[in-house]
Amino acid sequence: MRKTKVERLDALRKLLSEKEVGDQIEITKLLKDLGFKVTQATISRDLLELGAARVSIRPGVHRYQIISEKNTADIRRRLEIAFRDSVESVNMSGNLMLIRTNPGAAAGVAHAFDQYGFQDVVGTVAGDDTILAVCSDEESCTVLRNKLLPILGNRF
Repeated sequence: MRKTKVERLDALRKLLSEKEVGDQIEITKLLKDLGFKVTQATISRDLLELGAARVSIRPGVHRYQIISEKNTADIRRRLEIAFRDSVESVNMSGNLMLIRTNPGAAAGVAHAFDQYGFQDVVGTVAGDDTILAVCSDEESCTVLRNKLLPILGNRF
């Protein structure tokens, strides 16, 4: 019998709460072992839907963790964790901001960025390790950069 998406998401929630799972390949294998027919792309979408982010649990060790999105403080915390743990650099050109992340982290960081709802950000596009944020104008992009500075420290 084919397992449903709801069953898969429940299984993924349980895995993330019980194990230190550090990458999507490992998640894919664990879900396949449980009888789910999944691909890495499916896992990536599921992680976004669950609000999971890859967080540092100790130096050099990361895991996926579901972060609550119930209020603004939780959303800000999720953004800070995503940026602190995954963003390598941020560059601006006019009204465009290019955010470089660790490989495979762009979608999760972009999701946290979008959930925060920065004013004057028209939208974001995420690849594997790069996010393009489009601001309404150059001044808005500068304001955004200044809001991100405290999170990123010296990575600008």
